[in-house]
Amino acid sequence: MLDLVSQEILKNVLVNITREMGGIMARTSYSAILNEGKDYSCAIFDAKGDLSAEAEFVLVHLACMHFSVKACVDDFGAENFEPGDIVLHNDPYLGGSHLPDINMIRPIHVDGELIAFAANRAHYPDVGGIAPGSFAGEAEEILHEGVRIPPMKLYKKDQLDEQLLRLWSANVRAPKRIYADSAAQVASIRIGERRILELVEQEGVDNVKAGIEYIKDYAEKLMRSRIQKIPDGVYRYFDYMDDSGVDTDPVRIECAMIVEDDQLTFDFEGTEAQVKCPINAPYAVTSSAAFGAAKCILAPDGPLNAGTYRALKLLAPEGTLVNAQHPAPVAAGNTNTSQRIFGIILGCMAQAAPELVEASEYGANSDIGLGGTNPRNGDPYVLYMMPVGGMGARPKSDGNTAVINSMGNCSNQPAEVWETMYPFRVNHWRLRTDSAGAGEFRGGSGYEVQYESLDEEALLSIFTERVHIPPFGVFEGLPSKNGRYILDRPKQGSEELKTKLSRLDFPAGSTFTSFTAGGGGYGNPFQRDPESVHQDYIEGFISQEHASEIYGVAIDEHGDLDHQRTATLRENNSLYVDVEIANVIDLDEDATGRVVRMNQ
Repeated sequence: MLDLVSQEILKNVLVNITREMGGIMARTSYSAILNEGKDYSCAIFDAKGDLSAEAEFVLVHLACMHFSVKACVDDFGAENFEPGDIVLHNDPYLGGSHLPDINMIRPIHVDGELIAFAANRAHYPDVGGIAPGSFAGEAEEILHEGVRIPPMKLYKKDQLDEQLLRLWSANVRAPKRIYADSAAQVASIRIGERRILELVEQEGVDNVKAGIEYIKDYAEKLMRSRIQKIPDGVYRYFDYMDDSGVDTDPVRIECAMIVEDDQLTFDFEGTEAQVKCPINAPYAVTSSAAFGAAKCILAPDGPLNAGTYRALKLLAPEGTLVNAQHPAPVAAGNTNTSQRIFGIILGCMAQAAPELVEASEYGANSDIGLGGTNPRNGDPYVLYMMPVGGMGARPKSDGNTAVINSMGNCSNQPAEVWETMYPFRVNHWRLRTDSAGAGEFRGGSGYEVQYESLDEEALLSIFTERVHIPPFGVFEGLPSKNGRYILDRPKQGSEELKTKLSRLDFPAGSTFTSFTAGGGGYGNPFQRDPESVHQDYIEGFISQEHASEIYGVAIDEHGDLDHQRTATLRENNSLYVDVEIANVIDLDEDATGRVVRMNQ
């Protein structure tokens, strides 16, 4: 039995081991999405494959990793893991998130006893399929998206299976990256194993196993104690994915959040069926989004592991958008639909615990894939980019500006790195004025970034979201501005891309401009302090017209705040303008009291 001090020491040591594993990934990986974007996660699991310890990595990975490691244990049998083995897999239907996310799992033995697993998950720039970057809006089944790898041993007793690595690399566009980035993953989980074994030497195997159990029990108790503070009841919310491809309607996701004492259930009954478009989310991704939202709102100060999940339950009907079945394509279910699910949980929580939530974040990875042959060296290249946007406003503060979404929790990749490694340039990268949702506290702003191709044979893919239906505000806060994506090519001219398209010609001299959405506002915009509105104008967040029309704040021709005219505007102006959203039905007020509105 561990004393309280030993429990806390072991809890923090285990988490710090995963941080060191992540540091290895950052320092040794080759692709910019990994060494700069930090699109990877590292964790320690118990001998049954239950997630036990992890640090501040990618939220959408972590519940998925719980399912993927358990799937590997079930597939091989715990008794068939030997010291030095490393299992590789990316199957979305076995706890994977989407095909570009590659899982590696290494057993940790002490005197012949399996006591834990070290594992990580990393997003590779390309795993084959129709489009460079492996995001193709036209994909109708998983086979269109790339190489699907069932649980297989990449290493057996520390001997690399060269044939498996060759097979994998032969089916992607930039095979050198497979060798380089997979080596980083291997180094990361080996250091995890080494640190656990060192901990066993210091503390004894029984104490280490007890520490692994303690951190899960601690997470469960913390989550249950926070759930008990929410009034029992059923809280409902819904939202839409923009579309499921060219000339299609929005796709509805519904959730009922059921609070019963110290148990929280998310029931997605009523969500539409899976579609022939990669917006489908596997069960593990939906779990990551729902459980991750609950953790962020209720227990941001606690660990996220299998103990947390004991207090949470997910009901997701098979064959729907939130529990996709083979052969549904799922690439953007992980990157975009997960964000919509996260936002829907925010909508449910806003009714139960309004003091804890924020308005909707921009909620659209709008994944960009760029690929071709680098004219500088003749090597094939693939670049994967995630446009960032604004976070939702909070009860006491504005939302953050131009950051990655909560489900991603990655880093912005510097333009200098892109321009050094790939044949394109960034012409401008700036704040998108008036993109934030207005409110007493405004949402964060999106950004505008323009890429120019330097490769005559480059291909571009874009998976848009939040183009038709903007991120919502709460408690009279307004939605943000919608996203926009504009492609301008020398011969074809300029066109606005409003859906999910791949393999677009992007010859030298072409430009592609992303205008990302902001976050929703919190509270009535007319309650925002006029001085704060004026400061937003000075800093470029809003225009003079936006200040007047949306906030009722007058700024004169010299850029100064006009207090007298502001008082008149706020007394006489109405707040909302209702407009129709094309192709969306059932947008009347529902049981939650939500009315969908859009900016003018």
